Amino acid sequence: MEDRSQRYWQAPAFDGPYTVPADGGVLAPAGHYAGRVCRWRDLDLFVAWHRPMLAPGVWADYDWPAWGTRVNIYGKISTPPLVLRRRADGSLQRSSFPGWEAYRAAPPTRPAWAGSSLFRGKSVSGWEVAPAEGADLAVSADEMGDFLFEGELTLDAPAGGLGLRLDERGGGYIVELAPGRDEVTLQAWLPPTDQPTYGYQEIQRGRLFRPLDAGRPVPFRLLSVGSYVELELDGEVVLATFTGRRTVGQVGLWAEGGRPSIADARLSPMRRPVNI
Repeated sequence: MEDRSQRYWQAPAFDGPYTVPADGGVLAPAGHYAGRVCRWRDLDLFVAWHRPMLAPGVWADYDWPAWGTRVNIYGKISTPPLVLRRRADGSLQRSSFPGWEAYRAAPPTRPAWAGSSLFRGKSVSGWEVAPAEGADLAVSADEMGDFLFEGELTLDAPAGGLGLRLDERGGGYIVELAPGRDEVTLQAWLPPTDQPTYGYQEIQRGRLFRPLDAGRPVPFRLLSVGSYVELELDGEVVLATFTGRRTVGQVGLWAEGGRPSIADARLSPMRRPVNI
């Protein structure tokens, strides 16, 4: 609880000795707390409460207005479950909940792209962005609300990643990755209410199990349902949080000073879970 994160340790026997796992022992993305592991249909599920954290130990309020009289000032929102599996070294892998499959509103289709890049660049061909001197972004032709975006991401650039809930000027939410590093961030670039320029805010910072390799295809699943955003890379959930200032927009692929691409891109509309 020192940094308000969910951590775990491993041992050869119940009474120890306990050691920090090879992955550092952080069990869930930042903001998850008071979690429990339960066995369900032969799966070990991690379920937790959630409240966003802008920095270690710094709690934040949710970024969407209160609804009606149901003001939730303590952030008592439960996250979708994560599946825990034991790696060969004894550490725990966390994967997306397979129950999401029941919420596909239609079979996956190949997304069409808008046909032009929004930032400085040379050309866009399908789901591949040609190298450019600055940042370059390719976006889908259609706006999406609740969706699951899947494929294999290859990043051969100093930095790049995915975009979601984007507008015609490229504002929205950005997932940033960098080859050789094990960090991933979810960033908001949205206009403040009192000025036309975009304001930057880091929504969540996660950690990859191993650093991203330049040019290596990595399977991904980007889920956006209501205010919930979840990113699974190479079978590992690295981002899972809530942000509701914008819930609709285009999906995208971006890079700075290099070439990103997505193979076997698939986009599925999703239904929202309903409280019963």
